Amino acid sequence: VSSDLVINGKMESMYGWDKAWGDGGMIAQKKDGSFAFYYPIRHWVPDAEQIQTAVSNYPLVLLSGTPRTKEQMPVSDPNDYKFWLSVRRSGLGLSADGTKVAYVSTVGTVEDLGRALLNAGAANGFALDAGGSNGLAYQGKAIFTLGRKLASVITFR
Repeated sequence: VSSDLVINGKMESMYGWDKAWGDGGMIAQKKDGSFAFYYPIRHWVPDAEQIQTAVSNYPLVLLSGTPRTKEQMPVSDPNDYKFWLSVRRSGLGLSADGTKVAYVSTVGTVEDLGRALLNAGAANGFALDAGGSNGLAYQGKAIFTLGRKLASVITFR
């Protein structure tokens, strides 16, 4: 995942904020156990010292209950054309009240992914990796496997 993280209350980017790309969001679990969605994340998160762990990625596919369309998405990188190919995709979203984290996997474009997150109860959400970088296991069984040997893992309990 080409993401940014909060580590010990400090925002870190794998590229550095001056070189960060993409228009994404962040889902964070705070130290009190609650969840919050942050957008935009290009600038400092005001309450980062209260965050236990967080994950972010781009593109943002769902904002305030509305799936983003191709016309609404900024082009940040030459590879952004891939967002409009129909491939296996996954995404994370958070409900409006912050009580439900949704993970979805679907085949389609990033706009389709935004609609799938909305249908799963999310109000805001972003894409994770897609295509050969996308795998899913449930209760110890692989639903589909990665096409690559490089993986980021998000687990739910």
